[in-house]
Amino acid sequence: MKKETAQALLKLSRDEYDTYASEFSGTRKFFWRELEFLKEYVTPGSKILDIGCGNGRLLDLFEGLDIEYTGIDSSKELIAIAQKERGSRGAFIHADALSLPFEDGTFDVVFSVAMLHHVPDHKNRMQCVSEAQRVLKHGGTCVFTVWNTLQWRFFKQHLVQTGRKLCGLSDLDLGDMIITFGKKKRKRFVHSLSKRALQSLFEKNSFLDTMVREVKRKSGFANFIVTAKK
Repeated sequence: MKKETAQALLKLSRDEYDTYASEFSGTRKFFWRELEFLKEYVTPGSKILDIGCGNGRLLDLFEGLDIEYTGIDSSKELIAIAQKERGSRGAFIHADALSLPFEDGTFDVVFSVAMLHHVPDHKNRMQCVSEAQRVLKHGGTCVFTVWNTLQWRFFKQHLVQTGRKLCGLSDLDLGDMIITFGKKKRKRFVHSLSKRALQSLFEKNSFLDTMVREVKRKSGFANFIVTAKK
């Protein structure tokens, strides 16, 4: 993908999330119960980073635990909502996942829930995982959840985009899609990542004990969970 195309898609994502932040946050009031096991990676005193935190709802999962939570997101409006609703319990920072504003080895655990597939271009996804690895302490754990878009519900989008790409009508990469969200059909970029691609992405960034598995949602669809050690 051309650099300017990737930059335009990153801007699209930021602008769209800022525009419908309130509507989006309204659909994300509670944390997904099938991911409650994430708190198993947290121990008393843990310093936690949540990349792509949105309205900060992951913090609710750790209610009552002695932790130090920091959430970052590229959307100023979602960070504003997070600060208003949960700012008394954690720190929320408007920041770029491709250039995290933290020193090396700052956090015990790095989480990212449903964010990586929204990052355009392989180089940028590599940079995102590299940054997560950089700010993680040695022996720390990284946990990413990623949409599995290699399912029938996305078949039409894949078919249309593949056809456009093969006909030279699209600047997107194979596996990329533009999907819509909400009543006003806001646009979101999504890249399809397989288990093998995720495994490679983390291993090439010097993560150890990388494991990729599926977790079924109540809807019947499955998402990927990546766990890895530094």
